[in-house]
Amino acid sequence: MQLDAKTTALILIDLQRGVLAMPLAPHAAATVFERSRRIADRFGAAGALVVRVRVSFSRDLADAPRSPVDQPMKHGALPPGWDEFPEPPDPSRGSSCAIRRICEPLEPIESE
Repeated sequence: MQLDAKTTALILIDLQRGVLAMPLAPHAAATVFERSRRIADRFGAAGALVVRVRVSFSRDLADAPRSPVDQPMKHGALPPGWDEFPEPPDPSRGSSCAIRRICEPLEPIESE
């Protein structure tokens, strides 16, 4: 497959500390992150845009989801930095970041 770096973007979603700290399957979080980092490096080196998307909430958690479920998420118990990337995006390699303020699909995102 041939990809044109001028018209191709790699979108990496939810590779943030809070997600990577969860037990993931079928691949370990460290494996997923390392593979994603390697492909992002290759895309960036080729001149393609790399966008990292992460979920975050406002300080007062007013925009955090409140779904009626058996075990609701304890947003107030999230550790500091849960919504940060393990490594900062590198703008010199075509990398940028977007923050999703809510967890619903097809909603506007805020760009960093």
